[in-house]
Amino acid sequence: MAVIAKLPPKGRTQAQRARAEALAGYLFMAPAMAIFLVFLIIPIFFALVISLTDWNGITPLGQTPASATGALTLENLTDAPVTVPAGTVFSN
Repeated sequence: MAVIAKLPPKGRTQAQRARAEALAGYLFMAPAMAIFLVFLIIPIFFALVISLTDWNGITPLGQTPASATGALTLENLTDAPVTVPAGTVFSN
């Protein structure tokens, strides 16, 4: 008598299941990432841009040309000598 091997039922392969599971994970993360982007990343970027200009905070940004005086100020701050407290040990 011949033994006939049963084939697995036609369904989704392991790669397809893994892809669907990854997609579901990304869909669950999407609202959290949107909140993270809107309330953290964009304000940090905007604060960096504002810190490098001379915008007064009242006039709309597009009305007067903003000059990059902040970049010069940040550069001048780095020219100051560094004071190291006594007892600090430097190792290479």
